[in-house]
Amino acid sequence: MNKDQFKGRIKQAKGRIKEISGKLTRDKSLEKKGRAQKIGGRIQAGYGDFKDDIQGYNDLEDDIRGYGDFRNGRQSSHEADS
Repeated sequence: MNKDQFKGRIKQAKGRIKEISGKLTRDKSLEKKGRAQKIGGRIQAGYGDFKDDIQGYNDLEDDIRGYGDFRNGRQSSHEADS
């Protein structure tokens, strides 16, 4: 889990708490702020998920092409044995 996923999920939880608090106290502005924060958190978490997917795709592509860990200045164990 990267920092965007983590922060986004925390924002979602905070937004949900605000939304429920707004409903319980009948405070429409607090409810709306909570809903907006929840949506913002969902967007940030989605961005983090997207970044993870792209990184996974790049790692897979490197493995298929045989680059391994050379991009990071390291040599993978199966390539070191060759």
